Amino acid sequence: MLGHGIPLEAVIVELVLSGEVERTYRLLREVGFAAQSEFHSPTSQYGQLSRRGRFDHLDFRTTMEELAGDIESGSFADEWDAERDAGYPKLAALKEQHAGPMVQAFEEDIRTKLGPGARR
Repeated sequence: MLGHGIPLEAVIVELVLSGEVERTYRLLREVGFAAQSEFHSPTSQYGQLSRRGRFDHLDFRTTMEELAGDIESGSFADEWDAERDAGYPKLAALKEQHAGPMVQAFEEDIRTKLGPGARR
């Protein structure tokens, strides 16, 4: 963020003071990945789910630079506009694949195996 000209104060507000990161992790703990994603905007859901495969390595900086470039160039906005205009088919498929019933069942099974303290 700093490397893209966003002031330090704005970074701190967005990542720390807004409470969004804390809220997301609380929801992950309380309701699981699949359910917590519904608390995010459709744009956020699409961005997260459509780019998740880009983080299959440890070079996060390069990936984040590429993602920031997609935002700055407008290519992400163009892609999202096309997705919206098509009726969100890719978002629906991504949600089914990464946060659908199979993922929910897996999360529930893990919580059951971990015992009452891990249940919702």
